[in-house]
Amino acid sequence: MSATAPRPPLPAAPAAALVACLLLAAATRLPGLGAQGLSVAEQAAFVESQGFSTRAVLPDERRIESAALPRQSGLVDIARAATVPPLHAVSLALWTRGAGTSETAMRLPAAVSGLLAAVLAALVAGALAGRRAVAWAGVLVAVSPIHTLASREAGPEAPLVFLLLAALALLPRVERTGGRGTAALLGLALALLVSSGVVAFAAVALVPPAWLLLRADRRSAAAVTLGVAAVAVGGGALLGLARSPLDFGEIPTWIPEATASGILRCTGASFTRVAGLEYHLAVSHARYVIPLTALFVGLMALGASRLPARLRGLLVAGAALPFALGAALALVTGRVMPLQATRLLAALPFVALLMAAGLASLRGWRAWIAGATVGGALVAFLALALARPDYETSPRQAVARGVAGCRGTVVAVQRPLDLLALAAWGVPGPFVLRSPGALPPDGPALVVGPSATCASGGASCAPFPACGD
Repeated sequence: MSATAPRPPLPAAPAAALVACLLLAAATRLPGLGAQGLSVAEQAAFVESQGFSTRAVLPDERRIESAALPRQSGLVDIARAATVPPLHAVSLALWTRGAGTSETAMRLPAAVSGLLAAVLAALVAGALAGRRAVAWAGVLVAVSPIHTLASREAGPEAPLVFLLLAALALLPRVERTGGRGTAALLGLALALLVSSGVVAFAAVALVPPAWLLLRADRRSAAAVTLGVAAVAVGGGALLGLARSPLDFGEIPTWIPEATASGILRCTGASFTRVAGLEYHLAVSHARYVIPLTALFVGLMALGASRLPARLRGLLVAGAALPFALGAALALVTGRVMPLQATRLLAALPFVALLMAAGLASLRGWRAWIAGATVGGALVAFLALALARPDYETSPRQAVARGVAGCRGTVVAVQRPLDLLALAAWGVPGPFVLRSPGALPPDGPALVVGPSATCASGGASCAPFPACGD
């Protein structure tokens, strides 16, 4: 087949597999999307997307009105003031202006990105590893516990995985045709990954153009990709939309220090989670699931051995680079934070593609045993992940609506982020930030806690609301 010949239509079986992967991913990501309150990370992104600053110094035990809080209105100002990734803050700001600010609305883009990622993974597997790998790659992403959890939060990780898979879907076409338009589109996708501020995604964004540069007849396409990416990243940086992937901000004191043994343990534990084994939900240490981890690594190695050398290099580099870079940065920073599993999700598409290639190469009883073991393990850990209780609670939008109706009543909160979130949901105040364990404010007040709200008239709380009486 010549480089310009049209590709045959997708056969019926892979098309059915794509639909099945889409439905499976939707079944694990969409139900109950707004059932839990926002986590601290989600609260920070929401607050900053609405123009409030998480750096604002809020006085304790003094009344403050929502209107008195510093607030940005323009998208560029929101991006420049954000402590969360600027692109994420701006994207969430644009989305909530049309879709609203409910917990479900804020999480919907990540959920949709997550279910479409399963379809893209299947398509990429078909283009790179053959027809038999289509269903496996889609299923591995669809039931990935760590990816499913990321798809159910208003964070940047699931959209970034989708962008990475979109770039990998464009890559075979660029290699086949060398078209400048497709190469430019690939450059834009890579620019968004580089600008994300997440070091693992910025690192793997360099793998596709490097792969193209290895072919002398595709170096012009690689130059277009790199040129477009550089211009887009530079323009985003001037507007404040890009963040250095090495900007970790203030590293929390609870993050362990980096030692040789600690880095080795964290690398192995994080790989175990990225591969799909959320071991910490069942056992205390990753060593207890070493047999399953070894099976997953063995399938990756088998898949790599069955691929052409160039494809093998592409997928192995993408799978290994985030962990190698995370270990190097842990040495530089002195803390193991760069090796946290959620920061290494850029490796997931490459891990899934290699495993899919390995599973697709098996035949007979070996295929049945390996497939049943992998699928059973992922489904079991996914069930544990979805069933885990919500330990990190916060006031809900429904509470904010009720409190907003009590105009003039003091709203007492314990956490600054809760105060800012209530303000972002339209509660005018006045607010009082009080220390945990402090007595309720004197006089009528609404005490809004992480998981409960009550009306106070002094030393005790009554069921909320009482302001309408």
